[in-house]
Amino acid sequence: PLAGKHLYVLTELAHEIFIFPTPAASSLGGDSTPIDPVSPEGYEIVPDEIPREARKPMNAGELLVSPLSARTLYASNRGQVDLNKEIGQDAKGDGIAVLTLSEDGTRVESHTIVRTGCNFIRGMGVTADGKWLACVGQKDGNVEVYECKGQRGEELVLRARLEASEAQGLGVTLLPTDVTFF
Repeated sequence: PLAGKHLYVLTELAHEIFIFPTPAASSLGGDSTPIDPVSPEGYEIVPDEIPREARKPMNAGELLVSPLSARTLYASNRGQVDLNKEIGQDAKGDGIAVLTLSEDGTRVESHTIVRTGCNFIRGMGVTADGKWLACVGQKDGNVEVYECKGQRGEELVLRARLEASEAQGLGVTLLPTDVTFF
């Protein structure tokens, strides 16, 4: 029911998701048609423990829709490990924001942050059936695979992990930037 009705935009530097209505095909002429967001304020996905003044070096990276439910979005935050000294924390990896949308897709109802062991999540991928999500850390070479559970894929449970150090033992150096399932 939501397919094609909205465009979800993740901003890399502001870490916000904006929701836009998709223009009806009949309203499109030969020129581009401006569209305005559903709300002028974006929905921020940075973990709460990161102080506002420390967020500048962080970046949002990837936005995916769960195939289990168009009402679940996955968005990556990257750069938190680089802030450890500055904010007095010991983050081992970045976070994936899991957002659940209202039934009509125009509002974020809730979101959680899933902590990963991947430093600087560069890419994420989800299986066509929505059962698995993987992410890769560009700075550390780690790869993690999560099982998507819950009614709408809103719960991520770590099921597999490959650390770059393990891959190097096989004679491989990983600096991954993306992942996909086939």
